[in-house]
Formats: sequence, structure tokens, C-alpha cells
Amino acid sequence: MNRCIGFLQRFWREHYIGLLMIAAFGSWIFFCRDFFFGRKWLEVDAPAYFGHFAYLIKRFMHGDYPLWFPMESGGVPNEFYLRRICEFNPAYGVLLFLHWGIGVDFNNAYLVFMAFYFFLGCCGFYLLCRALTDRQSALTGFFFLLFSPVGTRIFFCFSVLLAVPLIWFFYFFTAWNKKFRVKDFLGLTLCVIILFGTYLPFYFITIASTGLLASALVYGGGWTRLSQNYRQFFLRYKWVTALCGLLVFASIIPGYRFWQLGKNKEIMLPARQKALDTAGKGTAVLSGPRVESSAQVKIQSLGEQGVLVPVLAQQLFADMSRARISTVFFSYFVCLLVLLAVGLKTNRRIGMLLIWFFLLFVIAQNTGTPVYPFLYKHVFFFKYFRNAYHYIWIFFLPMIFLFGAIFLQELCRGIAKQKRPFAFLVYLVAVHAGFVIFLLSQGNQSITAYLTVILSLIFFVLLCLKKIQPGSPSALLLIFIMIFFQSAAAFQGFSKNYPDNWRLSPPGGFDVFNYSGNTGTNINIYYSTTKYLQLHENIDPGILKKYFADNLVFYDRVQPTGDGIKDFKLLESLWRKDANVALVPGDYTGETVAAPFVPAHPQPVTGDSFAFQVTHFDSNSVTFKIKSGVSKFLVYNDAFDPKWVVRINGRKAPLLRANLAFKGVWVPAGDNVVAFRYEDPFRFWIGCFLIYAAYAVLFAVCWLACRDKFFPKNNHFPA
Repeated sequence: MNRCIGFLQRFWREHYIGLLMIAAFGSWIFFCRDFFFGRKWLEVDAPAYFGHFAYLIKRFMHGDYPLWFPMESGGVPNEFYLRRICEFNPAYGVLLFLHWGIGVDFNNAYLVFMAFYFFLGCCGFYLLCRALTDRQSALTGFFFLLFSPVGTRIFFCFSVLLAVPLIWFFYFFTAWNKKFRVKDFLGLTLCVIILFGTYLPFYFITIASTGLLASALVYGGGWTRLSQNYRQFFLRYKWVTALCGLLVFASIIPGYRFWQLGKNKEIMLPARQKALDTAGKGTAVLSGPRVESSAQVKIQSLGEQGVLVPVLAQQLFADMSRARISTVFFSYFVCLLVLLAVGLKTNRRIGMLLIWFFLLFVIAQNTGTPVYPFLYKHVFFFKYFRNAYHYIWIFFLPMIFLFGAIFLQELCRGIAKQKRPFAFLVYLVAVHAGFVIFLLSQGNQSITAYLTVILSLIFFVLLCLKKIQPGSPSALLLIFIMIFFQSAAAFQGFSKNYPDNWRLSPPGGFDVFNYSGNTGTNINIYYSTTKYLQLHENIDPGILKKYFADNLVFYDRVQPTGDGIKDFKLLESLWRKDANVALVPGDYTGETVAAPFVPAHPQPVTGDSFAFQVTHFDSNSVTFKIKSGVSKFLVYNDAFDPKWVVRINGRKAPLLRANLAFKGVWVPAGDNVVAFRYEDPFRFWIGCFLIYAAYAVLFAVCWLACRDKFFPKNNHFPA
């Protein structure tokens, strides 16, 4: 028994940091139990991202790289949705393992993965704080981030998908600049691949560039020595540098190709752009304002999407019983640390972080200051993203928590140097008493808010009186308790005020071909091909609804036509009469009539039969077996794209843009196998290369980290 107790005591002394982190994460899971046990579900943007993950993972399970998305607005290139989640992220292997490897229901696997992903980000934040502070301050920063609304964003929007690799990027960047180790450089590269692989890498670019500017302003004199170290590293590890440079360059290519799709107006994002002229029907796409890309946003659409200080301050000190999941909240212990640190001597590190914070804060006001309009005009990527309030979750809150960790370290150092702590004790009491008075003036504060202030005062008094030591288990436990109790009230409010949504199911249509099409009319189109959007702008919704009821239609006659407004009117007239005529491009010179005598109406395909069967279907291809006594013109009401090809009995056949927006092909008489396939070999191979490369880099980072831990050696330059 004594040996067992002794072992447990030694284990606690050696691993209490990790145990406290695991216990804290378990507490976070308990706070979010309504979500993890299905009583609450996803809201706002989160269901859409859930669908993107489901589509990606389920297609990967079938050995299929989903470059096309047939379930969205008549079919679209999947590049936009792949960019939303960045399929190169090796962490998604956890989701694939949970769902495919051990058979966990996808809903549960997704929630477990997102919780793991957020915890991974918190661990990265601990390491970042640890690189800049001591263990106690780093663990406090971990608690701050864990028990903040940054984590609850996994149930609300995509912020965590950006925040986690961004945190790890700055950890690896800090570690590399200290010791110039290969593993840190590889980790840095992996994070850049993930961040550049998103469809909005501009948050990362803005944050990183403002950080470099702030660093240059404060540490300008040290850049010469640092650049020499960079040069030494690159010369010593030429192949590693070249490989990492190649990977970073390759990670930019998919985003560039998506930009090209928008520039060439092959795809449209009208809800994002908000720059379309909707004064008259048919003018939005055909004669709307000139923009560089259809993915561009108009500066007027930014509006009130900036970071508004009064709103944030009001949320921070609001009644947490009424808090929602989007409410900005963090432990008041952070506020007390900032107030107590007012009298501290500012060093260059704090000065650099403050300048960085200020620079990005000015940019994040959007149209509230002349800075953003200037950048919008002169820096191209500012035209492609809005919603600056996302900076709150991916930068401002983590930065505030980093300040809290640094200030805690500086305060503990100051207390240790106090020979006569009476004056500092008076200052402690005054600050805490003043904060209590402020909370009383706000009203509606929970008892846990005042308990946090009391525990904070006790913590610092015990430090002043040398009753506890900074970084000791008792000190860390006290910090954990004060953050835990206030967070409990906030999370209870989140859960209470969150709607009881129905439990989502992963979107279907992945494996089974759907003969029936879209029986409704999607008025608020978010993402589509240009021609599909034009149909909705120029054709009566009732006629569209009737036509979209079928995915496959056989016609006996085609008619070449142009591409203007009059052609939409002609198509509307043909659809209204249910005429047996399909429109094809005006330069078409092939067969136009199947037989001398044709029926008055086309023949929709409603299901498998002796004459028609679907033999294969996935995201990028569909194959039909067709028997017919005469040739027929098959229209597949999935959007036309130049990368689609069609083969009949293994031979390539002309694929036509039918009915202005869809795919059509003449099928000869007899028994035929007709295969449609979306072919983009370059995109396929660059995607596969980046996915496997990301896993290889992750493996290399883990292997080098284990080697350095268990077999340390001098494999870095002196900092």
C-alpha cells in the first residue's frame, strides 16, 4: 500500500502539468455535454462544414477524391468546399479512423474529432506560452483558452479550423527562431500548407504580416543576426529547405485555381460578392459591375462586420445567464492580471505584442477607419474576405490570453523581488476592490464572478506571504479553480440559451444516383456555376421547378442557339410547352434530329429499367447502360463544365452544353455504355501529393520530437 501511494505521489510530482491539462479538458467536455450527448447540435455555419467533412470523408472511404459536388446548385466544382476545410490537414485522419477504422457513427465521430482538434490547439497554445513564459503562466494560458468561447465555436462556425494551425504556426515559428531545429521548420511548413490550403488564407497572411511589421519596428537591430542564422540553416539543410519550399508553393496552387475559376466567371458566389446589379431581371451576371473575380466581395458589404469595442465590452461584462454561444467571454482573472500589470516595466517583447495587437485592431475595424479602404484598394487579397469579427476568435482572444500569461509571470517575478510586500499588498487589495465595485455597477453578475476576484486576491496574497510558490501544484490548482468556477456559469448560460436543434444526418447522395432532381427553386444561391445562376435570374421559378423534377431527359431534336437574354426566353418557352427540343451552342454543326417523326414531348428517365440502368456513380463520374432503337439526345441536368468528358462504349464523344447550363450528348441506336467523368488530372495529383506530403511531414515532426526527447543531441544553431 505504501509503495502504491509513493508511486502515485511521484507520478503526480512528475506529471501534474499533464494531469491538470487532462482534468481541465474533461471539465470542458462536461460543460459541453449537451452537445456531445445529442441534446444540442450545430448552428449557423457549422452544419454546412459538417456536410463538407461528411462528403470528403465518405468519398475518401470509397477511394474517391471529390473534385465535383453534384448536390449543390445543379452541380459545381468542389474546389470551394475543399478550400473551406482544407483537405490537406493530416488531423482529419483521426476522423477517418474513427468513422471508417472503428465504425463510430459519423455524427459522434465528428464531435469527438472537433473536440480533439480544439484540445490540440490548446496544447499548442500551452507550448507557445511555455516558449515565452514559465510553466505556471503557460498552463494558465492553456486554461484561459480552453475555458473561453473559442472552443464552443466548433458548434457554431469554422473559426477553430483556422485558429488551431495558426497557434501551432506561431509556436513552431517561435521555437525555430530560438533553436533552429529541423523539426520546428518542418512543423512550420506543415502549418503553412494547411493555412494556405484554405479558401481564405488572407486572415493568416494579414496576421503574420502585421506581426512581422511589429517585430521589425521593435527588434529592427536584431534582424541582421537573425538573418545570418536563417542563411546558415538554409545552407546546412538545403534539401529540407527546397522540399519545404516546394510544398508551400504547391499548397498555393489549389487556391490560385479557385481564384481563376472566379476570375473566368466559371463559378459564382453571389451571396458573398453582393456586388451584383439586381435592379432588373437578367442583369446580375450578364451585365453586372466589373470585378476581378466572382469570389470578390464589395467593400460596401463589409458594413458592421468589423471588431466593435463597445459591443465586445458589453458582452464581456454581461449577465452570463443570458449568454449565447457567440458571446465574447473570458475569465475575469485575465482582466485582473492586466490591471495589476499596469505598473510593470514594459519590455520589448510586451511592446512588440502591443504594437501587433494595435495594428491588426485598426485593420479589423473595416470601414470604421480609412485604413481598411486603403488596403482594399491597393492590396489585392483584401477584396476577397470580409467578416473581420473572425479575428476575435483566431487572434484577439488568444493574444489577450497570451498577455495574461506574460503578465502573470512578470507579476510573480515582481512579487519574488519584494522585500517589503506591504505596499504591494495594499495595491492588490485596491485593484481587486475597485474591480468588485466595477462589477457591482454592471449588475447581474453571478456569484462565481465575485468568487473569481476573491480567489485571485487570495492567490496573490499567498504569493506575497511566501505561503505558496509560483508553479507549485497548489498554486496551479488554485488558478484552475478560479477559472473553472466562472467558466461554469458562462457555459451553463451557453447551453441554456442554445436552441434544441434536431440531430443532423450527413447529407446523402454520395453513392446512389438520384433520378429526381431539385423539385424546388433555390432563390438564395450561395455557390453555383454561372449558367445555372443565369437560369434562376431569367426563367420563371414555376417553370424551373417543373423542369428540375428530373435529372435525366431524352430529347429527339436539338436546336443551336446563342447565349443572350433572348435565348433564356426561348428556353423558357420550350420548357413551358414541354417541347421535345434541347438547346445546344450556336456553333454546333452535328446531328439535330433523331428521326423524321418525333414525339411532341421529351422522355424523362424516372428509374432503372430494361432500357436504362445506372451502373456506377460517385462524385466525379456516372455511367449509364442504355438500349435504344434510335439515336437520342441525353441531357443530364448536372451543370456543364469544360473538364467533364463523356465516353460512349469507351470512345470519347462530343459533350455539349445543353439547355444553356447542363450536359448533353447524342447516344446512338443500339446497346451503349455512356460514361460521364470529371477529369482534372493536375488538380487530382497535386491534391494527392499534398495530402501524402502533409502526413509525411507530420510523421517526420513526431519522429524528430521523440528522437530529441529520448536521444538528445546538438542539432541546432545557438540562438
